[in-house]
Amino acid sequence: MSLRLTSRAEARVLEYLQRRGSGLGLRVGVTETGCSGYSYVLDYADEVGSDDVVLRQNDLNIVVARESLPLLEGTEV
Repeated sequence: MSLRLTSRAEARVLEYLQRRGSGLGLRVGVTETGCSGYSYVLDYADEVGSDDVVLRQNDLNIVVARESLPLLEGTEV
């Protein structure tokens, strides 16, 4: 899977997670927006579901719903 965050984005997410004081990592997903295709969704990951995949980038967990993986292939945040 080639979903990755730039080092700057990774540092910022880790900073926000530390400030928040909780969370397992970053949840990345997509939502269908009608005629325009898909939009990215970023949120805190507070739990990992049975249909989720956890990708590890250095010290950051990136949680993605299994069905979203093909749509996120090659994405850089």
